[in-house]
Amino acid sequence: PWRAPLGYLNVQSKAGANIEPDPVRAPLILEGFQLIDAGQSKATALKIITDKGLRTVGGAELSAQTFDHILVNSLYAGWVTLPSNPELEPVKGQYQAIVPQDLFDRVQAILTGRKPQPPKKNKAFNPDFPLRHITHCANCGRPITGAFCKGRTKLYPRYWCANSKCTCRVSETKADLETAFMAHLRRLRPAQDTLADLPTIAKNISMAKQDELRSEMSRLSRVLEEQKLEKAELVKMRSRKELSLEEFDEAKKLNANEIHTTEEDIRRLNRSESASEVIAKAVQLVKTDLVQVWKAAKPEHLQVVQNLLFEGGLEYSKKSGFLNRSKSSIFYILSSIYIENPNLVELSGIEPLTSSLRTRRSPS
Repeated sequence: PWRAPLGYLNVQSKAGANIEPDPVRAPLILEGFQLIDAGQSKATALKIITDKGLRTVGGAELSAQTFDHILVNSLYAGWVTLPSNPELEPVKGQYQAIVPQDLFDRVQAILTGRKPQPPKKNKAFNPDFPLRHITHCANCGRPITGAFCKGRTKLYPRYWCANSKCTCRVSETKADLETAFMAHLRRLRPAQDTLADLPTIAKNISMAKQDELRSEMSRLSRVLEEQKLEKAELVKMRSRKELSLEEFDEAKKLNANEIHTTEEDIRRLNRSESASEVIAKAVQLVKTDLVQVWKAAKPEHLQVVQNLLFEGGLEYSKKSGFLNRSKSSIFYILSSIYIENPNLVELSGIEPLTSSLRTRRSPS
């Protein structure tokens, strides 16, 4: 119902009124964000995109105040808010965002004075040793590491327990440990007569996950409401001269950081896949030949497969071989659901449906 903001155009379609990126102005708006992200000042960034031709609908150059408003407007990242009601939670819009979410978030961090955290490099994953660090020693719990060990004439790839004081004596060749891992994957595949029950189980898991999601969203909404009330109270305290200008600016900046962090968490939950989508993917993976998936996966995809199956990792010992240690893995969840719903067909062939799991919790 409103006039499209700079960088967008109002459009009509069979679905109704909407907005779409302005092919002339949208790329310059995006470049403005990219310049800030690259370390340019707002004044420099504004001059660059102005020199390249960014103008208002009326043909005027953008003022510094207008550019400031653009840089903090979450609409450009795809989020709809109601200006007349700042308490309303942001809602994901059904239109194309001009600015990617991660870029928008980095710019907000820069504008509020928080140093953006560089993405953490995953030092644990090495495509030459895909089981390194996801596998833990069953004796001491420390990660099992892997590397090429120097021999007399060549290098030998091996895995071993990283704890020099551990008495487990885990030290395996790369070929032996990875062969044992593939044998473990074969044991995890459910029998054909159990596959029919997976949709029912998945639905139960999905409902539980949705409840968790709603609970967390409700908690974040309460936190955000409290933070916005604090913001309003700071303004009142300043108007009553209970805070000096320096105290007010410092408190306002801290409050803005807290609000931004909470709003980021809310957007993260809104962006996350629904529980049913996640479970559907996991169930599909359970029904697949996991050994072939693992063998065919590209190095950068191996960790994705492993994390979906064994989010909490695996345990390994020379005596017992591989054991699931993850209470969040799809196999553990499926087993737990079976225990809570004894009327379901037994999920034979899915480890760890062992006697210890059967007796850990009794059905009501």
